[in-house]
Amino acid sequence: MSDKINAQISAFMDDELTHEESLGFLEMISREKHHEDTFHRYVSIREVINPKTVIQADTDFVARVSNVVQDESETSFPDFSEADVTAI
Repeated sequence: MSDKINAQISAFMDDELTHEESLGFLEMISREKHHEDTFHRYVSIREVINPKTVIQADTDFVARVSNVVQDESETSFPDFSEADVTAI
């Protein structure tokens, strides 16, 4: 039985099950905690073996934005005084 469950888990993760088979599989693992635990182990192993691509920020872009912000003069922003603020 364990081999059958392992094969189902693998097929589900590889998107090889039909819609109906996938629903049945998900119902089965939701009812049986030990199969759900096995599924989570398979997912963890897959993530270690095939990590998702990490999107990294373009450091040049970040530096350019930082420079533009630093170059903005304080005079380009309106000067508010307490007289301009309305208390509610």
